[in-house]
Amino acid sequence: MEAEGVPAIVDFVSWFVVRGNATGGYQCNEDTAACTGALTMLCARNTTGDADYAWFDFQECMMSDPDAEPGNAEGCAAKHKIDWATVSTCVAGSLGQDLLGEAERIREKLTNPPYMYAPDIRIMGKQFTDPPATANYLKHICGLYNGTTKPAGCSASNIERAEESLIAASK
Repeated sequence: MEAEGVPAIVDFVSWFVVRGNATGGYQCNEDTAACTGALTMLCARNTTGDADYAWFDFQECMMSDPDAEPGNAEGCAAKHKIDWATVSTCVAGSLGQDLLGEAERIREKLTNPPYMYAPDIRIMGKQFTDPPATANYLKHICGLYNGTTKPAGCSASNIERAEESLIAASK
């Protein structure tokens, strides 16, 4: 979300496929038994707020190597200047559990159409169907934007660089 002007045209709702279980905890599909990946991403967003979308870049960093989640979280936090101590405290405490509960409530509301991936991303009401690890979010956001003037970050060269970055990361 580093593309100039793009954060100003985006209002994200970030949620994960979270369901309460019989023991009072949560189940998060392909995540760890303790939902550590989703929990870490939710805590990062809670820590940073929406001012600069650092949480989104953090989330994208974690998902770029799904096999490394959640072990790659601390490195992604450092890369995107997110206070790892605050995120860790959230993950280990009641705030993290509250955030998982909120994610479950959001999931219950947003099941039409049903989710395809976690996190589920919808742009202007349209479900984003690319797998998170290979998704060019910038291309989709800019392609769907229908305002009078597209942000500078939506230039063809920025979208192409994002695509090249995805290709390089997949190798």
